[in-house]
Amino acid sequence: MRVDASQLHLHLLQVEEADLAAAVQTRRAGKAENEIEILRAQLAEAQREAKELAWQIKMTFDPSQPGTGSGASGLAQRQGAFYKAAGMLDILGCGANFSRK
Repeated sequence: MRVDASQLHLHLLQVEEADLAAAVQTRRAGKAENEIEILRAQLAEAQREAKELAWQIKMTFDPSQPGTGSGASGLAQRQGAFYKAAGMLDILGCGANFSRK
């Protein structure tokens, strides 16, 4: 079997194109892996913040905590605690608005 120069040149061009496509895909895969690591870190931070906020809310509204008795004064204190927690959540943004680059 004899291959002439034009066919050889055509095959070399195809190999080069395949190599370039593979390099592009490798770069894309590397960028995607980096993005995954960034998102994992952001998720872990958001989960930590959510856990902390849940703990703070529990401590604010837990009826077994001092100062949260029954009756009108207890209701007023719980309502005040609710607005305090709502304000805290509003300030922190509940972690819903995280920065994604």
